[in-house]
Amino acid sequence: MGSDSERGRLDLVGSLVVILTRTVQLDPASGDMLKRPLGLLLGPRLFVVVEDDGEFGALTDLLRTNCGRLATDGPAGLLHAVLDHVVDGYTAVLTELENKADALAEALFGDEPMDRTQQLEAFRLRRSLTVLRRVVEPMRDVTAKLTRAAGMEGQDVLDRLIPDRLQRDFADVDDHVAHAADILDGQRDVLSSLYETSLSLADVRLNMVMKKLSAWAAIIAVPTLITGFMGMNVPYPGFGRPIGVIVAVAVMVVAVTSLYLTFKRKDWL
Repeated sequence: MGSDSERGRLDLVGSLVVILTRTVQLDPASGDMLKRPLGLLLGPRLFVVVEDDGEFGALTDLLRTNCGRLATDGPAGLLHAVLDHVVDGYTAVLTELENKADALAEALFGDEPMDRTQQLEAFRLRRSLTVLRRVVEPMRDVTAKLTRAAGMEGQDVLDRLIPDRLQRDFADVDDHVAHAADILDGQRDVLSSLYETSLSLADVRLNMVMKKLSAWAAIIAVPTLITGFMGMNVPYPGFGRPIGVIVAVAVMVVAVTSLYLTFKRKDWL
């Protein structure tokens, strides 16, 4: 079935059509994307599915349900049923990823940057979207060839294997793949925006904290300066007399109050 990094494709071998692609599923525990290789072989009187045990049960039920199409549409009818099932799986996973991204976006509406758990979740989503894109993009080429939208050498083989009445069905699958690819691009932009928004919120919160610390430091510096001046062994007006203490305290209260009101008005506190 090829390596894990091999792209899906459609090849013609004599009078046979060979399609290599992958089914996808989200792991409920880790949230990672699971890929399973899928091989399809279509001939004039032949249709073969090669899949591992993880998806075999679902595909077996699907083929059993659509076996009646052999009489009306031939093996191409079963090919359409399987590809439609695979593409629906892409759409289902993409919808789940969209819901997770929306949940992260709603968390940002509270003016709070993403915490570490949410950042890891966003990273997993972006990684899953990248994996899904590597599966969906090659499938666009496959479905385009099946709908004869993309010319290829040996196109007459597809013309013989796929009846004209099924072209609309395969075109519908092609539209679903194209729609999934467009949503993928949009979701990648959404996640990028989430990262940027979270970083911006973190910068804003850091700036607010720094402004508050600077304001309080300036306020505390005033009485420190005055008491430090009073503590020098140098006579000053009111030195050694009660009036000196009263004036110093009054100056501290006025200066601290003025600074506090000024910083409050400028939204530093």
